[in-house]
Amino acid sequence: RIINSGLSKKQKDRETVYCKECNKTLSFRYYVAVHAYTHTGNVPFKCQQCDKCYPKESLLRKHIRSHFQTRDFACDECGKAFFKKQQLQYHKASKHSEERPHRCNVCDKAFKVPSALWKHTLIHVNDKKYVCEICGKGFVEMVGLTKHKITHTTEKNFVCTTCGKAFMRKRTLGWHLKKHLEDKPYICSYCGKRFHCTTILKNHILIHTGAKPFACEICGKTFRQRSCIGRHMRIHTGETPYPCKICSSSFKYSHHLLNHMKVHEKEPIQEPEIEIKTSMDE
Repeated sequence: RIINSGLSKKQKDRETVYCKECNKTLSFRYYVAVHAYTHTGNVPFKCQQCDKCYPKESLLRKHIRSHFQTRDFACDECGKAFFKKQQLQYHKASKHSEERPHRCNVCDKAFKVPSALWKHTLIHVNDKKYVCEICGKGFVEMVGLTKHKITHTTEKNFVCTTCGKAFMRKRTLGWHLKKHLEDKPYICSYCGKRFHCTTILKNHILIHTGAKPFACEICGKTFRQRSCIGRHMRIHTGETPYPCKICSSSFKYSHHLLNHMKVHEKEPIQEPEIEIKTSMDE
């Protein structure tokens, strides 16, 4: 249910609204309609190709056309192509530009694109009712808390092939790899790849020789690195140390939990009540 206050259509479309079911704040009526269905589960118009949902048939038809359009706008930096020029402009601003022209008027933090600024402002207007019991950091939504709690785990699946250092996130590994753009005097005799220490070179050579010196004591499966055995053992023990805080599911690996959380971003719960806040209410 959406409560309004007799504003013009243009004003209503741009009024700040929030969902009373989960306290999520949205800035446009279209976002409200789409968000409401994440609670009700009564999604009338769903794309059969990608499962995206829409509150109106006209919006679904518009979306379906995107599956048959050609991507005529290509990025000259990375080659990724888009349907619309605006999508290309957004991509270049968010991925290939260092400029941050969009600044928060509360904390002065700057962002590359307007949508990132809008998402950031939610931390200033919403109560953070989901709190991490480990470090006390608060989050507006349970999904954010669950993703954050993974940072407190010890599992690091993204390993630097140069020095062996492991990270919990692929993005962090990417930042780390930039540090290795320096002299690497140790050269692989098989492929010519260079390394900055002999230990990492020896581990790399195992890829060419096929040697896997570390074996599982239960099934005999072998691995190139000792750290892989610990993760492999969960297949035998059934251990699932990464539980979902929203449902009863649990997972062997942190990246499986992250993929699972995407399901809850549009999972039906119950019909929400959404109220539009206006200056007239103040």
